[in-house]
Amino acid sequence: NRAVLHLLYAPRIVKGSSKTEVIEDCVPLYNVPVILNMSNQAPKRIYIAPDGEDINYTVDTKEKVHFTVPVVKLHAMIVIDY
Repeated sequence: NRAVLHLLYAPRIVKGSSKTEVIEDCVPLYNVPVILNMSNQAPKRIYIAPDGEDINYTVDTKEKVHFTVPVVKLHAMIVIDY
């Protein structure tokens, strides 16, 4: 079984009289902390898709999984295998 977490970030600005929101720059976010409630589903592996880079994680006594995503540049896709 697996779950896929999609993280999205894009700073928007408003342009013109029509107040259209646009994304002009791709500003990356670094070291994004994530905490997930994974009750009764301890993960076996957490990794960044599609490149397969493993992410270190910990599970606390309340069955919450803690990990840090190294970078979110518009979109990051994290796979949690359990």
